[in-house]
Amino acid sequence: MKKKKCICLGSFDGLHKGHQTVLENGKSGGYETTLVTFDIHPAEFFSDKKRFKLLQNEITDEKLAEKNIKIARLKMEEICELSATDFFEKILLRKFSPDKISCGFNYTFGKDKKGDVDLLRNLCEKNGIILSVAEPIECDGEVISSTRIRKKIADGEIDVANELLGYKFCYRAEVIHGDKRGSTTLQTPTANQIYPDELIVPKFGVYKSSVIYDGKEYKAITNIGLRPTIGTNIFLSETHIIDFSKDIYGEVIEVNLEKFIRPERQFDSLNDLKNQIKNDISIAKK
Repeated sequence: MKKKKCICLGSFDGLHKGHQTVLENGKSGGYETTLVTFDIHPAEFFSDKKRFKLLQNEITDEKLAEKNIKIARLKMEEICELSATDFFEKILLRKFSPDKISCGFNYTFGKDKKGDVDLLRNLCEKNGIILSVAEPIECDGEVISSTRIRKKIADGEIDVANELLGYKFCYRAEVIHGDKRGSTTLQTPTANQIYPDELIVPKFGVYKSSVIYDGKEYKAITNIGLRPTIGTNIFLSETHIIDFSKDIYGEVIEVNLEKFIRPERQFDSLNDLKNQIKNDISIAKK
């Protein structure tokens, strides 16, 4: 028996709770589900302004695989000039042959965003395709959106952002060698990482965090910023993994930010900084 197929449409920047509803609607009824999105976010493609992501592609793919959902990233340069009707017929119908389409309430498609949910519904009806439209998901009286989440992260409201996402804001990067002050002068060794340049940058400061390494989760604190007391202009993520002593240079670890503890600031001495770090660790443990 032929498996029923559903495609879920949207940019899916971050797979937040609103996106998750679109995906759940798509799978409902036992459909083989594929998320159809773009290699470059349309807002970035049509402007010179970089649009920072909420989630790295690698982690996006893993989260979808856990739900048994495939992903197809369309090349924006190949579809950007297609009208809404041509996009539906030449891409969605010919490439995916869906029995069902799932999207959000504000989905638009085609050149100049001329296609909307009403047009999509009409095209689906003509082709015998079921259309499922997810209603807006609200939290504290406001619709959950990628724009709202990005602002919360930039403002340091990481716990609120995590609530809107439905999971902890996270990133993965290789652990690199630093200046060794953490393990020597400050007596708190850190896993230093170059922060992924495609992601939204959190407010500079210290966060309660957790680290995923080798399939295990460890409590941690993470400083994101420029380390003004040290006197450097290198933007890093520095994570002290609590009660952890393995050498992980060259390894890739995942850092999950959980709660903003304090803003980054310059201390009068390294000793003052060392004492503050001990206090940060105590707060994180609690």
